[in-house]
Amino acid sequence: MTSAVPNVTSPHQLAAQIKHRARSIGFDLVGIADASASRYRQYFRDWLDDGQAGTMEYLHRRFDERTDPALYMPVA
Repeated sequence: MTSAVPNVTSPHQLAAQIKHRARSIGFDLVGIADASASRYRQYFRDWLDDGQAGTMEYLHRRFDERTDPALYMPVA
């Protein structure tokens, strides 16, 4: 496995290289999304508050970071 940094000239080229690499190491599905705050934040909050998460208590933790990746990783 090489650790060389690819020569990237555009975000689209970087995305294509990431997808190609992921497929070459065995991933069947590869996707890239922006890291903007979720437009479904309130829906998710209501869903959690209504008990829909069942025993998945971890979903309640770090709610703000779950719904806005920039809070978790500011450079995202």
